[in-house]
Parts: sequence; C-alpha cells; structure tokens
Amino acid sequence: NDTQGGHLKPNGLWYSCGTDWLKFVETEMPELQETATMVYAIGYEPGKMLRVTSPKQAERVSYRYLDYDSKRVDWGKVSTKYAGIECCPYRRGEIPFDLYLTAGWYVAFDVPSGCIWDTSILTTKQLVAELKEDGWEIYR
Repeated sequence: NDTQGGHLKPNGLWYSCGTDWLKFVETEMPELQETATMVYAIGYEPGKMLRVTSPKQAERVSYRYLDYDSKRVDWGKVSTKYAGIECCPYRRGEIPFDLYLTAGWYVAFDVPSGCIWDTSILTTKQLVAELKEDGWEIYR
C-alpha cells in the first residue's frame, strides 16, 4: 500500500488497458523503450477500484476529493475508500478544455490506464511478453 502524496497522479502499480502504453512510449517517450522489457497481464478485484469512464466522472472525482490547498486530488483520501483508480476507456481527444483546469490529473493519464495502490487486490500476475535481443517473445 503506497503512501499518497500531493502529486498530480497517484503512487502505485500502474498498468495500461491494452497496448496503449507501449504505443505511447514508442511515440512520445522512446528513451524508455530500453527499460520496458517485460509485459505482464494482471487480474484484480474490480469492485475495489474507482472506475472513471468519462470526463464528466473525472470532474466529479475532482470535486469530491479536492485538496483545496494544493488544488489537486487528495489521493490519500481516495485511498481510504478505494484500492486504486482506472480510467478506461480514456479518449484524450474528447477531453473538453475546461477539464484541463478542473481535472488536470485526468488529463495527465495520457492513455487508458489504471493505478493500484493497495496491491492486496491483485488476484493474478502473468508474464505475457519479454523483450529479447532479437525482439519480443510472446508467451500468451
């Protein structure tokens, strides 16, 4: 269970919904490609996650859990009720401009993804791909 600070994004185990994170790293952060050498499939207890499926929901999360001093979501407060957060689906192109002001944390997610800060909800973890010298080896 990671300690939550006053950061834009929560601390924890981050995951991508599908392969969007790999595509994002390839185009936006190629310097990270060398460090991303393994891909895991994880399972978790979905009922313990805060699920955000639209920009409107993201705005509601902001208002409910806002830390008025920092003007950011109080992830510590969120973590008292949930074991993590998931923003899937996430369509960056559909985010209205005013959400950049009211829910900057949501905009910062970059791709459909989630973060689990209480890893006791993990039910499975399986290595599905590994980067070898001659390319990716797929196990699944």
